[in-house]
Amino acid sequence: MLDVPGRIAVNLRDGRIRRSLALIALTSAVASSVLVALVIGGAMALDPGAWIESRVTWMPDWLADSVVFVVATLGAMALVWFTFVIIVQTVASLFLDGIVSRVEETDYPHLPPAKGTTVAEDVLASLRFVGWLLLVNLAATSLYLVAILIPGLSIIVFWIVNSLLFAREYAEIVSLRRLARRDSDAWRKRHRWRLLASGAVITAGMSVPLLNLAMPVIAAIAMTHLFHRKSDAAN
Repeated sequence: MLDVPGRIAVNLRDGRIRRSLALIALTSAVASSVLVALVIGGAMALDPGAWIESRVTWMPDWLADSVVFVVATLGAMALVWFTFVIIVQTVASLFLDGIVSRVEETDYPHLPPAKGTTVAEDVLASLRFVGWLLLVNLAATSLYLVAILIPGLSIIVFWIVNSLLFAREYAEIVSLRRLARRDSDAWRKRHRWRLLASGAVITAGMSVPLLNLAMPVIAAIAMTHLFHRKSDAAN
């Protein structure tokens, strides 16, 4: 049997999974583009160029408008950079149960049918995760600011915080299809360090442009194999 990276490579060649990956990437890219357009359009509608011209009389109109456009574009790009993970994760939530199901169907055909989840449950779970992602990172902001004083520490703190969140999210996506909540929590606790390592890899992948489009799919596939390859996983 191939190791987990090998199985991920095989699963990514599956037609149904590739279609889901393409839809996630396309929808996320479109949503991000719309967000950029809305931010830039909103900034230009406020006409900050006129405010600059009224206070910096020596600046030509065309230069003031150019400055506003550049600042708005950079601001929009920064906004997208920080919100892109949320966008991709929210979009991916509509496909992840089907991806896990497909991996189980092709790699673990001996398993009995899973109860699975509904679209409504997937969306609610994704919104809950996004809420936790925002709340925990906002709560950790002061810690991030303190960590800036020590080179590299803020990155480590960010990595640990988000690794915990991603590990929990993807472990639940897979385990709750077949285990009761209590059993799922117990399984996560038994494998907390392995899951934390997986969450760290997911966090790293989510930080890389373009790779972050595919990372939810890769993470779901990897967590499916991790769950079923543990001897104590109830199937």
